Amino acid sequence: ELVAEKRAALNKEVTAREQEYRRWLESVSKPKFVLPSQQVNTPAQRALIVQENVRKGLEKLNEKTAEYQKWLKEMEQQKHEKMMEKVKAKLNADREDIERREKAMNAL
Repeated sequence: ELVAEKRAALNKEVTAREQEYRRWLESVSKPKFVLPSQQVNTPAQRALIVQENVRKGLEKLNEKTAEYQKWLKEMEQQKHEKMMEKVKAKLNADREDIERREKAMNAL
């Protein structure tokens, strides 16, 4: 009889422990939070993005190149005009010098 009582108490204790463990296990098994899903580009999408960036970069580069070429031509034109002014001034100075010499020769 004493053994049966101890066995019944022990069974009760084990059953209570098992129930408590099951409740704990169920609570732990359920997720408490959900990780946010992260949107990732597929390789095809990445390739399209890269191609688009390359196209935009080339357009910008071509635009800058065109601006530079235009500026360069303007600078060359300005330099050419200044040089032509100097040549004209030199020719006028030479012409005046020749005329002055001819007048001096005629005066003799």
